[in-house]
Amino acid sequence: MCSKRDEPNVCSEGDWIALGGWPKFMQSIGGGTDGSIFRGRMEAQSVRAVDSIEGYQYISSKEDGGTKLTLVSEYGWSGNEVFRGWNFSGCALNATCRYTPQQYQRNIERNDRSDFDWDYTDIVTAFGPKGSAFRAQHDDTNYIFITEVYGGSKKTRQH
Repeated sequence: MCSKRDEPNVCSEGDWIALGGWPKFMQSIGGGTDGSIFRGRMEAQSVRAVDSIEGYQYISSKEDGGTKLTLVSEYGWSGNEVFRGWNFSGCALNATCRYTPQQYQRNIERNDRSDFDWDYTDIVTAFGPKGSAFRAQHDDTNYIFITEVYGGSKKTRQH
């Protein structure tokens, strides 16, 4: 089950359109102002802009095994776009993630300035030897989900 009864479904982005669209969806997934749906255990380093940046990381509690799941996405229309984004802070580890409207706006501004923590020619390079800084951040990740979206077609890989 993806949501509590009578709450917007976190597995269905469309449920959020009337509630504020993409920004509200990403903020709630990432902890909002009170920990929100995932009780502060899901970090979002995401914005919706011309070049969307999406990165999410969930870390379960120690009682639930401390499993770390990460999603990163590569978007584009031509297939030649770069893969870039921001590092995770680790807030999911101690359930302190909060993704406020102000943080969303700061990330929009960083996106507009091309102020990224990592920037690779493609997702393969990021996970290859030349992407060692990006790979180092994910060494202890249990599951990484990679989504590539090009020209309206979606390909999903799981690693």
